[in-house]
Amino acid sequence: MSYLDDINKAIIKSQSTRSKILSDELIKYRTAYKQTTGKIQNLIAIYNENTSQNLKTLFRPIEKEIRILNSKLTKSAQAAIGKASRDAIVETKASLSMLSGNLKAGAKIGMTGEVFDKVWKRAVAKIMKGIHGIELSTAIWDLNQASYRGIRRMIAKGYTDGLYVSEIMKNIKGFLYLPDVDMRTTYWKKFFEENPPGRGVYKSAYKNMERLLRTEVTRAYREATAEYASQKKWVKGLKWNRTTGIGECAECDEYANSDMYGLGDRVYPPSAIPISHPNCMCYLTIEPREESVIIDNV
Repeated sequence: MSYLDDINKAIIKSQSTRSKILSDELIKYRTAYKQTTGKIQNLIAIYNENTSQNLKTLFRPIEKEIRILNSKLTKSAQAAIGKASRDAIVETKASLSMLSGNLKAGAKIGMTGEVFDKVWKRAVAKIMKGIHGIELSTAIWDLNQASYRGIRRMIAKGYTDGLYVSEIMKNIKGFLYLPDVDMRTTYWKKFFEENPPGRGVYKSAYKNMERLLRTEVTRAYREATAEYASQKKWVKGLKWNRTTGIGECAECDEYANSDMYGLGDRVYPPSAIPISHPNCMCYLTIEPREESVIIDNV
C-alpha cells in the first residue's frame, strides 16, 4: 500500500534530525575528553617534578577529574536522550499526516499535551532504566571507572618501566581520547594489547562512550515511537526497518525477516519491540490496521 511507503519515506527523511542530535552531542563529548586528557597530562607533569611523592598523590586529583568528566557526560547524555525521545514522538506523528482525517470511528493521530508528556516521560524512563537492570548512569560510570583504572595501571607501569614522562603522557592521550591512532604501527598494537580501554572493541575511552551514546539515542527514538503506538488502538504494530547502506545491521536480519506475533513480516507489538545491539541504526514505522483506514482517501 502506497501510504505505508509514504510513512517510511517520512521517517527516513526525519532521521537527519537524529543525526544532528548525535553530531552536536559528540562534539561536546570530544571536547570534554580532550580537556580532561590535557588536565591529567598537566597533573603528571607537575608530579614528575617531585617523584619522591607517593603515586597516590597523583591518583587522587586524576580520580577527581574523571568524576567531573563522568558528571558532565551523564548530564549531557540524559539531555540528549530527552530531546531524542520528544523529537521521535513529533516525527512519528508527522509521518502519519496522510492519515489525518482518514481514520475510521473518529480515531486521531494526535494527542493532548498531557498525554504527550506522559508518553515522552515513559519513553525516557525506559532508556534511563537501561537493559538487564544496568541504568544509563551506571553504564557511563562503569566506562569512566574502567578508564580511571586503566590510567592508574598505565602510569604505575610507566614509572616502573622507566619511561620518559612524555611517553606516559602520550599513552594517556591514546588510551583516553585519541580516536585515530595508527593501529598499523607496532607501538600502538602492543600498547592496546597491554592496556585494553574497557568494554567493547574500540581503542579509546572516548570511542567507547561514543558507541554508548549512539546506541541509546537511537533506542530512545524506537522506544518513543513504541510508546506513541501503545496509545493508538488503530495501530496494528511497529515495523522493524534496517537502515540501508553502510549503516545496515547484519545482526538484525532475524528481526527484519520474522513474523513472530502473526502481525506480518517484521511487525511487532509496541510492548515487544526487539532489543537492539550496540550501534544499531534500525528504526520503526507505524503499521496501521487496514480496517481502521479509509483506504480510498489515502
